[in-house]
Amino acid sequence: MIHFKRNMSSFDRVSKFIVAVLLLSLFFVAGVRGFLGLIFLVVGLLFSFSSITSYCPLYKTSKLPIDYDLKNIINNKSLKKHY
Repeated sequence: MIHFKRNMSSFDRVSKFIVAVLLLSLFFVAGVRGFLGLIFLVVGLLFSFSSITSYCPLYKTSKLPIDYDLKNIINNKSLKKHY
């Protein structure tokens, strides 16, 4: 089994899951097809994967100061170590 290192907060997971449900329902229920439907399908599947696994590959490659520990965000430690 593949294990991904967690790099998403709970807020990220919930928000991406909501967006994924909306995009996938637009594709499957509302019948949005064509290029826009393909975009909705791909982004919805990627957001579903990242919200289920708590791992976002874009966070890993973007080199942004993303800190999933809420205590560090509140204490502003995540910004101090990167800037």
